[in-house]
Amino acid sequence: MRIEKLVVQGFRNLHRVEAVFPSRVTYIVGPNGQGKTNLLEAVYLLSQAKSFRHSSTHDLLPWNAESSAPCSVEASLQTDDGRKTVSFELEDGRRKVYVNGNRVSKASAFYGQFRAVVFSPDDVQLVKGGPGGRRRFLDRTLSMLDGQFVDHLVSYERALKSRNILLKRLRSNPS
Repeated sequence: MRIEKLVVQGFRNLHRVEAVFPSRVTYIVGPNGQGKTNLLEAVYLLSQAKSFRHSSTHDLLPWNAESSAPCSVEASLQTDDGRKTVSFELEDGRRKVYVNGNRVSKASAFYGQFRAVVFSPDDVQLVKGGPGGRRRFLDRTLSMLDGQFVDHLVSYERALKSRNILLKRLRSNPS
């Protein structure tokens, strides 16, 4: 799977960028503060429908922009099954994702349409940090491989939370 064309509008400092990627390897170079990481973040949005920077949706807009300002990222992809289009829109602070022009309302149906894994300087915590960060990284990565994984993960986390509440009640009131 590879990106053939990427169109980014109203995303952080990228007012309008249209890029065509004719080969399998692309280098993104430029001076500091010109939007290289923002471009990579835009690509990541097409994979997870959220930022790898843990920012609010308003932070995705250009500085001083109204919260209702339009923001969009769209990619034309070449896959083993042919071509497809994946897009992310932020409209009135609400996220919308589309595959081949059709709105996707369930996250599990969107995950895996386009796979992107980000390694940033913060990811040193995968090795140095506790197990929670490693689990989150693996959960995000596995969600791209199997869309149903997200549904199973949500069910598991709900069951785990219920179990912990029940155990806490039993400890505080053993009779």
